[in-house]
Amino acid sequence: MLSPLEPSDTEAARLIADVAVTESGDRLSVRLPRPRGASSGGMTVVRSGRGVVVSQTFGDVHFGGTVVGATIVNGQIVSGGGVFASAGGVRVQVRLPLGSTLSVESETASVVTTGSLPRLRFRSTSGDLTADRVDLVDVDTTSGDVSVAYVRTAHVHTISGDVELGASDDVVVNTTSGDVDVAELVKTAGVRSVSGDISVHAVAPSSVDANSVSGDIRISAERGVLVASNTRTVSGRVRNRTERA
Repeated sequence: MLSPLEPSDTEAARLIADVAVTESGDRLSVRLPRPRGASSGGMTVVRSGRGVVVSQTFGDVHFGGTVVGATIVNGQIVSGGGVFASAGGVRVQVRLPLGSTLSVESETASVVTTGSLPRLRFRSTSGDLTADRVDLVDVDTTSGDVSVAYVRTAHVHTISGDVELGASDDVVVNTTSGDVDVAELVKTAGVRSVSGDISVHAVAPSSVDANSVSGDIRISAERGVLVASNTRTVSGRVRNRTERA
């Protein structure tokens, strides 16, 4: 289903009238023409069955485990030339089977997932990622923030985006200036940052390796939980409130 984000948006209505939708096997392709005043168009591809693939140049995309709603703000922010369009927001809603994997590549598109995903791959310049429950998440952004409520294995790389992970098994995070917060670690965490602050809280026996040049490092744990920690910072402060393993 396609609908304007704003009911009175005539530009979005024009884009919907001109949209191209094709389906081949387990592959669904939705191509939106560029709005007036924008320098480039957007394309969203969703594939169910063995996996879900979404490719888009800009906008907001929202996904759920069995019911997926994709919001494509086609032309709000166009990268490269600082072109802004005041209209043209289009919402695309797609139903997908439970257990689908998800891969998203975008420039400014933000992604929100609800439900459980076995695998999530996200590549973006400035789009944010907010995920509910993921077995394996692989993220690479420039300035987009990352937030995952539950993850078994996380590989996250960002330049200036902040990273927030909830219940986490194994975590590897690299940032330049983004802050990192791991709220409920149960196994291992390896975190590197140049100027971002690092905070890790363990709820089960864990191993933490945290390094920062100028950022602060804070390691904590639930009472009675042993943590094997290795922390290094050049000019930041280190606070280790754990029982050493």
